[in-house]
Amino acid sequence: MMKTLNAILINPFEMTVSGVDYTGETEDLYRLIEARPFFPFRFDKKNTMYLDDNGIYRDPSRQAFFMFGRCKQPLTGRALIVGRTRGGYDASTKLSVKFIQNNVRWVSRDLATRKFGTGAFDTKIVFGDKVTTIPVRLNGNDSGVEA
Repeated sequence: MMKTLNAILINPFEMTVSGVDYTGETEDLYRLIEARPFFPFRFDKKNTMYLDDNGIYRDPSRQAFFMFGRCKQPLTGRALIVGRTRGGYDASTKLSVKFIQNNVRWVSRDLATRKFGTGAFDTKIVFGDKVTTIPVRLNGNDSGVEA
């Protein structure tokens, strides 16, 4: 029997944040975030968020946005939060679903493209005393929404 890890799934399509079991296997990650490839980033010393690396390029019916923490730009697609070991391996997160719910804000596609336009930029996510920079790409031609 495979051991599962406690993880948290952010689903902007359904506007839900929920606890999920995660095997730590790449195929399970693909299944949970419904995307490949994925983009991992550590937002604090003990946790990583996996995002849909091509989420911004998907057709409008597959695009949904959310804001996390004190970031000022949207993130796209589903995201999975897992814990990290000192060695850099996935582990169960110790964060609560309630804590993540309190740090997620849902953003409509119209608002995201109107507010942030199109193109590429970096977003800074501040979580506690840690600042992480991740690239964000908005493609107005694929979004179906005029900026």
